[in-house]
Formats: sequence, structure tokens, C-alpha cells
Amino acid sequence: MITHGEDGFLEAVGDIPAHAARVVELLTDDDLHYRMSRAGRWNASERFCSDKIIPQYEKYYEDVVAAG
Repeated sequence: MITHGEDGFLEAVGDIPAHAARVVELLTDDDLHYRMSRAGRWNASERFCSDKIIPQYEKYYEDVVAAG
């Protein structure tokens, strides 16, 4: 769901210093913040738009029911 460095950051669970460093990076680098916010918004609207996702779920459920 997240591409590290493109539309978000992935750090180890519980690695608070790494998470904090990423937040500081986003707050202090306007270009990075702009690029990531645009990429995140695009990914959310393209990959998780209900108009696109619901038909995929419906097709999946139809396939499951048909397979019996």
C-alpha cells in the first residue's frame, strides 16, 4: 500500500527514533513533503476509490459463489 520513499515511509514497528526522523524530514523538506503528499493523494484516489474497488469486490464475490 505504501511505496517507501515515494508516497510514505516504512520503518520497523516500535522504532520511534526512525519514525520521528521521518516526521522531521517531512516537516523540514518542502519539496519532499509536496512530492509525497501528491503521490499519496494520487495513490489513494486511484487505488482505493470506491468506484473502482467495489466492482472488483463484487466480481471476486461472484467468482467465489460461482465456484461453489
